Amino acid sequence: MSERQTSIGPRPQGHRTASGNVIPGISVYGRETRPAMIERFRRHYQRQLEEAQAALALTDDQLIVKTYVGSWARKGEKEVTE
Repeated sequence: MSERQTSIGPRPQGHRTASGNVIPGISVYGRETRPAMIERFRRHYQRQLEEAQAALALTDDQLIVKTYVGSWARKGEKEVTE
C-alpha cells in the first residue's frame, strides 16, 4: 500500500521557463490544503532563486573543478586546472 501524497505544479498548458524547460512541481507526504501547497511551492522556488543568484555571483576563481572515479568513493580525485 502506498502512502498518500499531495503535489503541486503548473497545469499542463505548457508553462515553461524562458529556455523552454517545463517548470517542475513538488510533492510531499500526506494530505495538504491548496493554500499550504501554494505557499510551499513559492517558498521552494524562492530558495531556488536565492541559490541560483548566489551561484551566478561566484567568480571563476571561486569555483573548483575536480575529476575522479566513482560517484561515492571519489577515487583518484584531482583538480582540473586546464
